[in-house]
Amino acid sequence: MGYAEEYRKKLVTPEEAVKVVKSGDWIEYGFGHTKPIALDKALAARKDELKDINIRHTLTVFTLQDWHFSGYVRKLHDRGRAYYHPMIFRNQPLFYKKSIKNVDVAMIRVTKMNKGSQPQPALGNGRTRRSHPHFRSRLHYRV
Repeated sequence: MGYAEEYRKKLVTPEEAVKVVKSGDWIEYGFGHTKPIALDKALAARKDELKDINIRHTLTVFTLQDWHFSGYVRKLHDRGRAYYHPMIFRNQPLFYKKSIKNVDVAMIRVTKMNKGSQPQPALGNGRTRRSHPHFRSRLHYRV
């Protein structure tokens, strides 16, 4: 089977993909521009059935813990809807290794699969690839 066919076999809708998320999960989104927009919307649609969801990075209907405080997130913080965790970018993989023991689901935008049938983290590869060993489940999302 060719890699393109293997890729097509692995594709699911965003709604199907977020079914792995359960109440109490910690979810890791990609960094900045790698935010999984379609998965974000599908997860937000489940807000009435999920409780105690924690997302590192972006989604305001759940607890937002941001490592890079943008102007928008500062406004959310001022309304009590976000928390800031100071972080030096290069130290994020080490932070996962030493401090973060609970990432239940990682939602990361990726490129098309290569000939080895592996999707590659999109533009957030600098942090994402080194943090992967700490993720229980990974949802790869392609734009």
